[in-house]
Amino acid sequence: MKSPWELADQSKYCRFHQQNGHDTEECRKLSWQIRELRRGGHLNPYAQTGRDPSPCPDGPIECLINVITGGPASGGVSMSGRKAYARSARDDAPRGTLDPRVAFPPEDAERPEHDDALVIMARIVNAQVRRIMIDTGSSADVLFYGAFHKLGLVEEALEPIHSALTRFTGDSISPLGAVTLPLTLGTLPRTKTVMSTFLVVDLPIAYNAILGRPSLNKIRALVSTYHQTVKFPTHAGTGEVWGSPRESRQCYLTVVSLCKRAKIDRPLDDPREKKQPNPHPAPSAPTCEVSLIKDRPDRTVKVGSEMPVEEREQLVGFLQENADIFAWSPSDMTGIDPRATQHHLNISPDARPVKQKPRPQAPDSLNHACPKDCYPLPRIDQLVDATAGHARLSFMDAFSGYNQIRMALEDQEHTTFITNLGVYFYKVMSFGLKNASATYQRAVDKMFAWQIGRNIEVYMDDMIVKSHVPTDHLAVLFETFATLRSFGLRLNPAKCAFGVGLGKFLGFMVHERGIDIDPEKVQAIIDMQAPRTVKDLQRLNGRLVALSRFLSRSGDRCLAFFLAIRNPKDF
Repeated sequence: MKSPWELADQSKYCRFHQQNGHDTEECRKLSWQIRELRRGGHLNPYAQTGRDPSPCPDGPIECLINVITGGPASGGVSMSGRKAYARSARDDAPRGTLDPRVAFPPEDAERPEHDDALVIMARIVNAQVRRIMIDTGSSADVLFYGAFHKLGLVEEALEPIHSALTRFTGDSISPLGAVTLPLTLGTLPRTKTVMSTFLVVDLPIAYNAILGRPSLNKIRALVSTYHQTVKFPTHAGTGEVWGSPRESRQCYLTVVSLCKRAKIDRPLDDPREKKQPNPHPAPSAPTCEVSLIKDRPDRTVKVGSEMPVEEREQLVGFLQENADIFAWSPSDMTGIDPRATQHHLNISPDARPVKQKPRPQAPDSLNHACPKDCYPLPRIDQLVDATAGHARLSFMDAFSGYNQIRMALEDQEHTTFITNLGVYFYKVMSFGLKNASATYQRAVDKMFAWQIGRNIEVYMDDMIVKSHVPTDHLAVLFETFATLRSFGLRLNPAKCAFGVGLGKFLGFMVHERGIDIDPEKVQAIIDMQAPRTVKDLQRLNGRLVALSRFLSRSGDRCLAFFLAIRNPKDF
């Protein structure tokens, strides 16, 4: 049997492997070695350097990346018009020659290397507008609302437009409208004026306007970002507009700062806390302020004003006798009995210490080192159903609830933070800790274990005391206050209301007759703007489908919206 070397093509020889079978130019191993050397920079001393190096790409073309699109570009705003315009394009269209009168400086002119955007100044209407960016990739001319307002224009001058602008990330924005304004480039006598249709957009941005392909093609402009110049033919010769590198770099810094400002660095909170629709329960029935301490008229609490006089007097007397249950400042908090509950970090033994920069206390690294506490929170729908149908309600909220639970002694040093006055650590459970919500819910479930479901419902630091018979409500409050006192939990008087018949609990209005919709949410639907684009109509239909089980005859009521999607031309 012949060996592989004997079967190899003897007419080919590789000088890299020093054997027959393939040529040196076809050697894959050699090609791979050269690419690795080039990538590591080892061949730079042997590479030929020129003024304008243009390396050739390796390998075939694998994909096509398109530019940012949107707006009423050629073809109109309808999809059928855009498709017809796209089909009319010819791949073999004759290429025009460069007008010899429109030329840029010769290549031998020394210019500093840069990557600045082309930002110019032009005349729009009767104003010289600075910070106009030239964007040959934009299919629309954009005028931002700040510049629109400074031009002295009013929103009544805007024409409605049903086309959205789409960015390269895929998200879109609906313009406020379109306005046609005279745009003048150049200086006398070499100027050119065209009527440009701008889409007005209300966004925080560093530029006043963006000139895209529509205006640039009307002007027959030649753009060179390297020369920071826009040139165009006029009757008096070649007109030109120079860009401002200083303006370009200032705009770049402004855009970067806006992006950082818009980015919100959220702490690693318990994601279950986001399910709470309302920060704390609140009464919706009429209430009145009553003083709890004679010598302190500022220390008040709310009670229902629709109760009978005798019942209200008994309730006020009870609250005044138990004024120690309320806290008006952190010094009034005694803290929950450590024998009842403490917060343990349960740091993983594999976690390594992390040295942080001097900054306000941030529990990010600490949260990464702690395993998740999967103690379940109550179901909101079950709490709301259990609260509805009661004649008398009292809404209570704990004073800085998390801070009333002490940290375990062995975990206190792990919450250390630095201040100008020294190094400190938390003795109580702080906000932002990963398992703080689970610890608090476990604590209140333990405290009110004999009352939950019977005469009280608790969700985190929000508590609602309920009774079917109004005259029994005082006895229920007596039992609840005894529990609060035994465990050392203190209430926030500013967020408490006693003896009401209607209130908001976890995003729903609960009362003796049942459950109602929150008026604030209804008002949000009333104030919702009508859809102006097909994309807005699709979003509206999606919301209607999600809410269809709550709407009677939703199919008949929403039929017009679904028909409009089928034929978007008439929308």
